[in-house]
Formats: sequence, C-alpha cells, structure tokens
Amino acid sequence: MQVYLDEQGYVNSYAILGTLTNGIEVNDLKDMNHFQEHYQSYKVVEGNLVFDDARESIAERESIKQELRNRRAVECFPIINRGQLWYESLDGQQRNELREWYNNWLKVTETLKVPEKPVWL
Repeated sequence: MQVYLDEQGYVNSYAILGTLTNGIEVNDLKDMNHFQEHYQSYKVVEGNLVFDDARESIAERESIKQELRNRRAVECFPIINRGQLWYESLDGQQRNELREWYNNWLKVTETLKVPEKPVWL
C-alpha cells in the first residue's frame, strides 16, 4: 500500500492497489476498515502506519463543530434574518430571549451545546 503524507506527516491519501505520485510504500495493516474510516489520523513511523488518538480526537471535535454550524444555519439564521417588521412585533422579554438564544448559537462551536429554542418561537 502507498500513502501520501501531509505537511505534518499524517496520511492525506492512500492507494491500496497501484501507486501514488510522491507516495511512499508502507506495511499493510490488520484492520484496514479502521484505517479507511480514520486514515487522516494515521502517520508513518519507521515504515509502519500508527494511529494517533490525539489527532482523532481533534478530528472528531472538528466534525461535531461542523455539524453544529450546519444546524445553526438551518435552525437559527432563518429566524434571526427576519425583517424589521417581525422584530418590532416582539415585546422586550422576547427580544432579550431571542438575543440570548442567538448569542448562544454563535458560541455553539465553543460550548458544543445546542441552545434551547424559546418556546414562543
């Protein structure tokens, strides 16, 4: 098997059969399914592929953050981007709740917690 490494030495792409331009030959793994699912968390050490738990944790966290960004785009932005007439129809408490909900959505990639939508929305 051949792998192509990124600047930090982690697998960027691989070829089980054939060759890669600028690829390096590595020993095959016993658990190829795991490798194929998590290949970007593997690096080459002395010709062997080694799984990096820390790198995988970072990748998993980034995946969660992206999912939350996608949810925010669907669940939050269509409400926040309503027109002035809609905002004028809200009372002071509703505007405060909306502002807090929106700010919590903006921080969702830090907190990793989906804000609870105000009941009246």
